[in-house]
Amino acid sequence: MKALARYAAPLAGFATALLALLAVGGAWVRPAADDWCYQTNMRTMSVRQFVHFLYQDSNGRAGNAVLLAWVHGLGPLGLQLYPVVVVALLLGSLWLLVARLTRLAGRHAPVAVQLLTAATASLVFLLVCPQPYQTTYWASGGISHTVPAVLSTALVAAVLCLPGRRGRAGLLGRWTAALVLLLGFAFIALVSEAMALVVGVLAVALWLRAGDVCADRPARRAARLGALAAAVGSAGGLLVEYLSPGMHARSAGLGVPHGAELLHRLRDGVVTWVGDLAATVSSWDYAAVVLAGVVLGLTSRRLTAETASRPRLLRGATPWARPTPTALSAGAADTTEPERTEDLTPAHVGAAAGGRVAAGTDDSGATATADADALAAGQAVGAAPTAAAGSPDSGADAPTVGPAPAGAAGADAGGAATVAATGDAPPPALAVRSPLRLLLWATAAVLLGSLLVTELVQAVFGSWIWYMVRTWNDWRLPYTLLLAGVGVAAGRLLGKAVAPVPGVPRRRGAAALLSALVGFALVGLAQPAVAVVHQTRVRAHHWDAQQRQLEAQIRAGAKNPTYVPSYIGRMRDAYTRSGRPDWVASCIDDYYGTHIRLPAHSTDWLNQVQNAPIP
Repeated sequence: MKALARYAAPLAGFATALLALLAVGGAWVRPAADDWCYQTNMRTMSVRQFVHFLYQDSNGRAGNAVLLAWVHGLGPLGLQLYPVVVVALLLGSLWLLVARLTRLAGRHAPVAVQLLTAATASLVFLLVCPQPYQTTYWASGGISHTVPAVLSTALVAAVLCLPGRRGRAGLLGRWTAALVLLLGFAFIALVSEAMALVVGVLAVALWLRAGDVCADRPARRAARLGALAAAVGSAGGLLVEYLSPGMHARSAGLGVPHGAELLHRLRDGVVTWVGDLAATVSSWDYAAVVLAGVVLGLTSRRLTAETASRPRLLRGATPWARPTPTALSAGAADTTEPERTEDLTPAHVGAAAGGRVAAGTDDSGATATADADALAAGQAVGAAPTAAAGSPDSGADAPTVGPAPAGAAGADAGGAATVAATGDAPPPALAVRSPLRLLLWATAAVLLGSLLVTELVQAVFGSWIWYMVRTWNDWRLPYTLLLAGVGVAAGRLLGKAVAPVPGVPRRRGAAALLSALVGFALVGLAQPAVAVVHQTRVRAHHWDAQQRQLEAQIRAGAKNPTYVPSYIGRMRDAYTRSGRPDWVASCIDDYYGTHIRLPAHSTDWLNQVQNAPIP
């Protein structure tokens, strides 16, 4: 699959360029809806005062208040930096997550393929939704329903870098990971209660099925400890928020029902959930992340001692080059051939290992006979290994979906010592015995999490369905990663089905066709990316002109300067499209320190309403 790996580089570059475009588009973000209120509050409040206000009087989300204070405390600049930080953190955390899961599964993949998978998943999460502007650019809403998913991914990816399998370092790594997950998800629960529900469901699923994804007992212990910490942290954060004065004030203000009316809302929530799920599953734009997962599954290879012991990025070596049996027997390290190790028969590998021992270049330095080493090497590649060793035939080496073993990175934490002592790659921490069963459990967990989120919003907000769409982001990122996992599993199966036979020429047309499909899917994602950036830029030009006009009127002594709304992202402004004042008007009055009004009989107002950019 060398050709497929080469094609992945330009595709990854294109996907990354689209993400860079979204980040650059943040320069044209201007205040909208709740931004007006928070920007005004942060002019007179410190971060501590703002957090106290939200916790005591508004909604009880202390973590949410901290993030809002950081963003709005910078003024309009904070709104423009927000998309840059979100896009960079999302791409970086997904890239690290893909790399760590691949490594822990005892596999390695080209860097370009890992980047392609992470960038495609990021694009799908940000753009394949009813309101891409709110997901990507709106800080006040995104902190509640976009940032929690991004923070959860970054938290899990960071924890996977800790050792957690054997020895004192492993024990310390496991408990460090558990503490990080406990505190991290407690904070995330104080940012978004909906995300806390999703994390709790996924953590319980991992705790129940850790034996299906972990290769040995230390990995299972690390996974279950991490899952327990995530669940307890989420529950603790929810409890703190539920007991807060702000949550009680919010419930009283919204009029949360009880008894029969609450049951009626919950029944309506099931109907709403089915409709939301149908709209999501029927979207063909999600095919992009599935195809990227297929590419990852096809190009990933079993981790060997060579790939585990030396950094290929620093050496600049091609990820597909492997020492030939001739080079091994001669003790040379620079003679390579581009054939895959999986294509060699046990006899070939055994002969190569035997030749290396005869030449005195065995990594372990042992004096065992060449026949014994040849037999061991042949069994390592050609014989049927156990499920715990990550057999490719059993699918045990496929990357997992959902929360991964916390602190399970110990699979390669002592990898260099393992390689130096035995000449073999470190054992994998993840070993999926049944990919189908794992995917079914992950699917059930994502579905249950999405149902709980919908029921929560339906019970609290009732008929405010416009708010329901925003909360899709709390479960769409796990759904996106689930689809990537489906693609990886399909790619592994496809790789076995089309494995080249020795002596038969390779077929390169299939790699070109798959790359073309991925490129076509990415082009489909380019349209909403360009559209949302263009509409943000158009709105920024109108907003800036409006700002100059308002300032000029205020300097001229106007008591009621005119204000023309600039709608975007289906969000509220000072006036509705019918000309009635909306709740945002009071925040805009406070922002400018005067009472605004619509221009009387203005053609500009009518044109603005009709041509308002709405992504």
